[in-house]
Amino acid sequence: MVYATLISRARREEQIKELLNSSSVALPDGFGLKILASIMQKKIENTVAGIDFGEHLLALAENKGAKVFFLGAERAVAKKAAK
Repeated sequence: MVYATLISRARREEQIKELLNSSSVALPDGFGLKILASIMQKKIENTVAGIDFGEHLLALAENKGAKVFFLGAERAVAKKAAK
């Protein structure tokens, strides 16, 4: 998910910029990104709310019997999410 703060950091940090530019998928998340795009004189047609994408992704994984990996969560958070 790409959100306004991440774009702002990418403008200042080359490593973040390279990561975003090399991504296979970058989904625009939230209205803040549309505001930032307007300020930068860019146009974004649609955004995707992260929670909506996550719910659909998890439902698809469940239907397909696929596993989902959460990077960066503390062990207690990961256990709660697994329930």
